[in-house]
Amino acid sequence: MSPNQQVLLLLLLLLLTIIIIIVIIIIIVIVIIIIIIVIIIIIVIIIIIIIFLLLLVLLLLFLLS
Repeated sequence: MSPNQQVLLLLLLLLLTIIIIIVIIIIIVIVIIIIIIVIIIIIVIIIIIIIFLLLLVLLLLFLLS
């Protein structure tokens, strides 16, 4: 193997490593975003349920009075 080929191989390996690292970072970021979205949706659903229950209680109190 000539020195030129060795340098080329090294550069290719470096490029491949950088690409793999970038892909892993992108995947991690996407997973984190999905988790955050799911958490927000769950919180919103819980808030809606609580509000609905409060309205039901108020309605019951109004009807009973």
